[in-house]
Amino acid sequence: MKSRFRIIVNLPVVSSVLVALCAMPALAQQAGNANPAAAGPAMTRLGGDLPAILGEKDRLYLITADIYVPSGKTVRIKSGTVLLFRNFTGLHVEGQLLVDGTKEKPVIFTSEFDGRYNPVDSVRANAYDWNGIYIHESGLGSVLANCAVVYSVYGINSLTKFIRLDQVTFADNGRADLTIENGKIAVSRDPFSYAIPIKDARIDGVPVKILMDPEMPRRNALRYSGLSLMVGGASMGTWFSVQQARDRQKIADMADTAVTGVESPLVKYSPEDYNGAVRQRNVDIGLLVTGFCLSALGAAGLGFSFTF
Repeated sequence: MKSRFRIIVNLPVVSSVLVALCAMPALAQQAGNANPAAAGPAMTRLGGDLPAILGEKDRLYLITADIYVPSGKTVRIKSGTVLLFRNFTGLHVEGQLLVDGTKEKPVIFTSEFDGRYNPVDSVRANAYDWNGIYIHESGLGSVLANCAVVYSVYGINSLTKFIRLDQVTFADNGRADLTIENGKIAVSRDPFSYAIPIKDARIDGVPVKILMDPEMPRRNALRYSGLSLMVGGASMGTWFSVQQARDRQKIADMADTAVTGVESPLVKYSPEDYNGAVRQRNVDIGLLVTGFCLSALGAAGLGFSFTF
């Protein structure tokens, strides 16, 4: 006995399903637009202890949990680096922090809602968005140069006065911009600098070396050696350029044909003399090139010393 099935087609239901299927791409696009952060700029997420160098490859970081400069360690943040902090996160400096911003490429500490660096976010940045930079007593010797701290609660709060600030900009921070050893420091929106005198450090028994830039010895060595090499190489190249010009003239005189009434130079000079003059010219040319190459190398080293 054969079974029979009846398929009933409900046209209104089928039409509704087809309309829904056609509308799915538009709804998905609307959902994507409702969450613009999903299509935002590429960011590297950070949390916990920081690496020794920040900003060497990536330039934009999203801080999803508190970040730390570990005690006894040095962390360097390179110029042009931007750190976007989520709510209730901050930077704790327990070791030595070196912020190497420049006037052209400052380092930025700001809220994740800062539209200048995360323009797709629909929420506007405000004061109190993140906690700020907290420098512990063990963070003495930290240096922050050419950077900005904005939209935080406390700005920079340092428990030690033995830090150095060089052209730091504060803006739109909630409770304070700068606090040093529990005392608030009045700052404006203009770049602010602060440094403790070396004599005060000696009085308090703080090693002066800690307050100095740890890169200073390497920088000075590179500058002085580069300058010496540049001047010495240029002098060497100049000297041998004069010598090789004389060598060329001497060879030209030896190779001249006889002039009427004048004895031929080839009679006056032996072939050994001629060949020796050619060799000397080649040596002087080599020393000339070597001198100017050393000068260029010294100039490159001198220029590189201003990059860190």
